[in-house]
Amino acid sequence: MSRAPAALDKRRACLRLAGAAALQGVARASAAQPARVELRTCTLLPAAHPLNLRLLQADRRLRELSGGRLGLRLFPNSLLGNADSMLAQLRMGAIDLYAISPMFLADLVPATALSGVCYAFDDYAEVWKAMDGELGDLMRARIRQAGLEVMRRCWDSGFRQVTSQPRPVRSAVDLQGLRIRVPPVDLLLRGFEAMRARPTVLQIADLYPSLQSGLLQAQENPLVIVSTFALYEVQRYCSLTRHAWDGFWMLAHPGSLRRLGPQLRTLLAEQLDQAALRERDDVARLDRSLQHELIAQGMRFNTPPTQGFRDLLRDSGYYEACRARFGSADWDVLERNTRRLA
Repeated sequence: MSRAPAALDKRRACLRLAGAAALQGVARASAAQPARVELRTCTLLPAAHPLNLRLLQADRRLRELSGGRLGLRLFPNSLLGNADSMLAQLRMGAIDLYAISPMFLADLVPATALSGVCYAFDDYAEVWKAMDGELGDLMRARIRQAGLEVMRRCWDSGFRQVTSQPRPVRSAVDLQGLRIRVPPVDLLLRGFEAMRARPTVLQIADLYPSLQSGLLQAQENPLVIVSTFALYEVQRYCSLTRHAWDGFWMLAHPGSLRRLGPQLRTLLAEQLDQAALRERDDVARLDRSLQHELIAQGMRFNTPPTQGFRDLLRDSGYYEACRARFGSADWDVLERNTRRLA
């Protein structure tokens, strides 16, 4: 019989307790210094994720520095709906701030998906050079054209890695015919098709049983998902493919910012951007610690060279299709900040 329910329940309970403790701590601080304006702030992530913990710290700082005039009211863990629902609420002004993945924002603002192109980035130095520079400027401009406001600094979710059961992925050859789960993100689906895998779009709630039964052989996610969902029980290998990076833009409803006035708007932007920079460091440390944790659970790690995957994507026409999708001007911004892909 599977140990998955107990393992998952235990880990989720730990996350709930850690997040609840953090939330209670800030709630006590907030009660001592109530804010006149509390911005409804939403995320999809568990309460104990570094993004939420840094938002709680930002809330505390905002209350202190504003003399109680401004604070955040945090709703983590999809408490106010799924990704699409919260984006719709933000656009209507029902919520004030929303941390959203560029991949999920792409239906409204297509250019934000540029950061999710497979093997666009090799490492964090390249990610932050682009996202804090010209590529990020392009995305923020397009977000504002869509009628929303956005903070300057992008938050981190992490690089996506491949886990598998039958064999490790040591090169692009090992992906051929591999039955791998991907989320409903077109760039990832097309990328794995181009690398000759057999990707299947599946909701994450169905991931564990599909791997356990052998219906699927592999999946791809940041390490925090591998750990949280106890995938080490049904996956033996973790290949650090780093095939795509994902993060979060902190969006704001324009009316919510206008009503703050210039002084509080500046304070909010400063504190959220400082929190984003700290969260990036948190995620990097968490990624390193999770690798040691997963090794202790029996997973075997390897780091395949990336060039073979990138060559296969180029030869298959994946990058040319991406260029056509985004348009030459936007694609050129990505390549200027990373490397020639198409």
